[in-house]
Amino acid sequence: MAQFRIKTSKNEVLCPSEMEKHEKKSLFDKCKDEKLKLFCNCNGACEYKVRNGNWAIYPCSQGKQAEHEDWCPKSKVYLDKRDYNAGFLIDDETGEVRVHLSEPLMHREQNDDEPNENGPNENVPRNHDGGDRRYPQHQQGEITISAMVKKMNMLTFKHVAFYKGNNETVYPKTNVMIKKMFWAEKRTRIGTKKKSIADLDRLKDGLEFVYKELAEIPTYKADDRITRLVIKEEKDGKALTVPVYTQELIRALEEYENTYATDDLSNRNIILAGFRDKYAMYSLRFLLVNDYGLFSESNYEVQMYNAICEIMNQNRYKEKGVFFYKPFEYGYGAYGDKYLEDGIIEFEETNKKIVIEVYGRNDEDYLERKDIKSQMLSGKDNIYIYIPWEAYNNEPLPYKRICAEIEGVLNEVNSQ
Repeated sequence: MAQFRIKTSKNEVLCPSEMEKHEKKSLFDKCKDEKLKLFCNCNGACEYKVRNGNWAIYPCSQGKQAEHEDWCPKSKVYLDKRDYNAGFLIDDETGEVRVHLSEPLMHREQNDDEPNENGPNENVPRNHDGGDRRYPQHQQGEITISAMVKKMNMLTFKHVAFYKGNNETVYPKTNVMIKKMFWAEKRTRIGTKKKSIADLDRLKDGLEFVYKELAEIPTYKADDRITRLVIKEEKDGKALTVPVYTQELIRALEEYENTYATDDLSNRNIILAGFRDKYAMYSLRFLLVNDYGLFSESNYEVQMYNAICEIMNQNRYKEKGVFFYKPFEYGYGAYGDKYLEDGIIEFEETNKKIVIEVYGRNDEDYLERKDIKSQMLSGKDNIYIYIPWEAYNNEPLPYKRICAEIEGVLNEVNSQ
């Protein structure tokens, strides 16, 4: 998501969606007593205030909306594109997420000759051409459970990337990121449900959200009703398991193979996610993640994301106002509503961004898309620094160039 941030007249950058009420009240007091002023961080011109009582942060003048940068959540470009992202709609001030699914959330037993009600709703108009594996069957206004889980993963990773509290200055490993997912689960609600995903209880509500790291898939038979998947958690020295309806396991493995062109889940960081009823998981998805828990569309992306996270941690770049994340909302990025960047590196004190692209194939359509992306970035007024990795050519990771470009932007900022 585009993260709405404000900058104070003392050059402190704040994110309203991550501020508690007492922090906003304190900000109100500072604005009153110290005559502190607040501006949108995208341009430093659009002024904001804190409302007395509910401590909401609001613009002083709606008439200045058009002055926001296109990538800012307050810009007209962003607001015009909200329909693209309506299936996973984020309130940029509170951080609350409302999800609209294109498939049923609840589970019921189904006969073989019945239509598959857990499949996507084909009557919903398609938003994109389906060529982007990041959101299989992504639809305007509604999304699949698979897309929801991936967006929650990337939302959590971006939150961690920008969050500087509690001395959290590095990107943590996958086991920690799994715990961090609770942040997204707590603020995500599906449809009209009042309970967040985190508060759903399989005994009281008949369903529960599951997000665990896979350790092992034991041997199973297709006619087994339930298979217990081993996860990377222990209790009393014994590995824990998650029960899954075996037919759902078979479907999830087929989906993974279609996505990653392999049925081998070994020697990889794999997340099992979805929902379970009182007995077992009925909506199962396998996600490939890097060593830091970020959803990856290929092993090449795993390598790239690992390298960037290592660069960020080793150089303490987060402390210096440098943030890396994987975007997941269409409409206002480098490619508008046509494509999503594979990765973005942002800087606190400038609107310049580094665009990371991982090219793992060399078929004709894929290379044509690569050329279109390059051409689109070339006319962006030097806002975007383009770093492609042609992995299909056995090109080495652009590790040194990423470091050099980050340092170059930081030097430029510090010299101003």
